[in-house]
Amino acid sequence: MEEKAFDVIIIGGGPVGLVLASCLGSRGVRCALFDQRETTTAQPKCMVTNTRSMELLRTIGLADTLRNCKDGTPPDYPFNICWGFEPATGPLIAKMTYPSLKDVMEGRAGHKKFSSKISAELPVRLCQIFLEPLFREHAETYENVKIMFGWRVENIRQTEDRVEVTAVNIKDESDSVSYTARYAIGCDGATSVTRKLVGINREGQYKVDSYIGIFFESTELARLKKHGKAVLNFIFTEKFKGGLVSLDARKLYTLHMGTDLTNDKPDPDTIIRTMIGTDFDYKILDYNVWSGHLLIVDKFRVDNVFVAGDAAHLVNPLGAFGMNSGLGDAFDLAWKLEAILKGWGGKLLLDSYETERREFAEAVQAAVRRNVKNMKQLRRMPLHRFRSLFMVFPWLSSIGSSLIRMKKKHQFESQGLQLGFRYTKSPIIIPDGSTPPTMTVTNYIPNACPGSRTPHCFLEDGSPIYSHLENGFNLLCTSNGSRVQEDVAAFVSAARALGNIPMSTHVLVEPEVKRLYEKNMTLIRPDHHIAWRGDAIPELTNHSKSEAAAVVMKVVTGHMTCPDEWLSRYAFQKEKERPRKGRRALFFNVILVVAAVLLYRFFWI
Repeated sequence: MEEKAFDVIIIGGGPVGLVLASCLGSRGVRCALFDQRETTTAQPKCMVTNTRSMELLRTIGLADTLRNCKDGTPPDYPFNICWGFEPATGPLIAKMTYPSLKDVMEGRAGHKKFSSKISAELPVRLCQIFLEPLFREHAETYENVKIMFGWRVENIRQTEDRVEVTAVNIKDESDSVSYTARYAIGCDGATSVTRKLVGINREGQYKVDSYIGIFFESTELARLKKHGKAVLNFIFTEKFKGGLVSLDARKLYTLHMGTDLTNDKPDPDTIIRTMIGTDFDYKILDYNVWSGHLLIVDKFRVDNVFVAGDAAHLVNPLGAFGMNSGLGDAFDLAWKLEAILKGWGGKLLLDSYETERREFAEAVQAAVRRNVKNMKQLRRMPLHRFRSLFMVFPWLSSIGSSLIRMKKKHQFESQGLQLGFRYTKSPIIIPDGSTPPTMTVTNYIPNACPGSRTPHCFLEDGSPIYSHLENGFNLLCTSNGSRVQEDVAAFVSAARALGNIPMSTHVLVEPEVKRLYEKNMTLIRPDHHIAWRGDAIPELTNHSKSEAAAVVMKVVTGHMTCPDEWLSRYAFQKEKERPRKGRRALFFNVILVVAAVLLYRFFWI
């Protein structure tokens, strides 16, 4: 007999929906997933699975799967980014050089973007057309997960404690099914049906930037690029300006040309040949116009229906935050749903989903808004007029590289936002009064302040600390003194009394762990964010030590708000304002560029 009652129904089988299905499946939650497509995407959308996402995917066994996929960028291919004129014939304006992952892993090269000091995981360049099948295949390995492609959701009806989702077969609309669940999650993208059916609206900026996109195949182009290997080439010609993305470092490419949407679409062959700078063999696979947006929903939840990923927040792809932000939603929501369904989570737990993920989405949007502004400024510059100048003075590209890095590093070196973001408004995180180190989008300093991601380090046996963390809560102790042992026992007893909260304890007294974590005890959530830390159980008026330990566990699992006594004593501290640097270097480089332009004007014209 067909099962029609589940714990969770997921609407949308893109990367976020499929990974959410795997997260829930790994936690023993029964779920069904509907997607109106017959199969996974053929559109080359997301390209980069960033470091933070790889850490999360590691917990469900997907990190190695992505890393070992033969369709991705080869590990020995550098992550270089070039700015210039036609890549086949024109001079170079600037180059941001990044090592290959193989060189980083084998210790031959390094960069703060790919550093083993900040994570045991490295980003992976794997196009979504190859990524989604891997996510689907993995989700289908769980017996408690039902994947249904080719079914379009038509209606969502909520009762007090259930959600009924009706879907029709896209090949035979007379064939329909109705499944029920405690919760439904809309992971159905920018045009989300879920969002419309439950009355969720979006706020923000529509069409902040628009592009003509061409997806094509060529086995010749790689050898025609005169400035060497690069995953991305920004191209500035008199007629067209845009970016050439290498999808697999072999034969698949996308070419995105900025457009104001006021003119008819140019001929794609003209765009390709003009921007590359020569004629060559290629095959166009797709051609479309698309726009980037900066949008966030007015609410992430209506009763028992939630939205996640692009259905909840939409950003321009400059910075590669789209899918990666959605994966963060999936992991955040998965452990909280498990907690509620298994009886150890409180009401505030699901409320915290919106608080936390909205705070992160707003930080991402601020970063992407800056990236869009910088890109528009570059596109407006008449760089094509200086083509001859860069031909005559090739050394100008070294100056250009310095200037471009100052302008664009926020787009390509965002480890500060990826790894350093800290939840400061969450009702399920207990502050400790500490002041976190100053961080920016590009600058990450490992720290264990509450709300932050658990800092990475390698233990003395060579294993990363993340490999020791279990799927539930983890209480990490940097001391094994008798008082700490008493406090640990109180936490374990409290976790057991509150519905068997899954919690593992770890005693790691190594110097590097003590340096990073600073306190005797650190309570780490299932999604790696730090819920609380301290040298001892915090004192609470009229409460014994064991009762105060129970209050800590109740707060971090959403059963109660943080006591005012603790909020006033340990209030969240803001980061100090970071002084702006680099102005002297910028002034020096501008002077050199002006001198070169004058020299060219008066002696070569």
